[in-house]
Amino acid sequence: MSIPTVLPDSRATNPKRGQYRDGQWWVPVYCANCGAELGIVPEPSTTFAFFLCDARCAETWAPKAGEMVEPDVVFFQTLLDEQLDRYGRELTATELMAALADETHPIHQLVRERHDELRRLNPALVVPAL
Repeated sequence: MSIPTVLPDSRATNPKRGQYRDGQWWVPVYCANCGAELGIVPEPSTTFAFFLCDARCAETWAPKAGEMVEPDVVFFQTLLDEQLDRYGRELTATELMAALADETHPIHQLVRERHDELRRLNPALVVPAL
């Protein structure tokens, strides 16, 4: 399987101009093409955001963006591929829980890597510990 191109994240990488609203911190998001500020998203619960602004940016880039995927899609496909390669099938919920409980299991390691990546990208993100 070819590795798909991942959409760029439109959230601010260093959100100094965020806002505290409704009990949580909200960060600015920008057009992935021209960089125009487009609004805010809640930082603690957002793992990814992709935006295009006006008709010019959307018209130019939406078809290309339609060929790209969100980062979580890549992660879940990698997780599925590991199950199919190792077991020839998708694991049951009970089997997945057992794999996650075993720190040496490749599935545990994939999930740990994604967990660590999400925490690195957004330290405020609420991500359950393994």
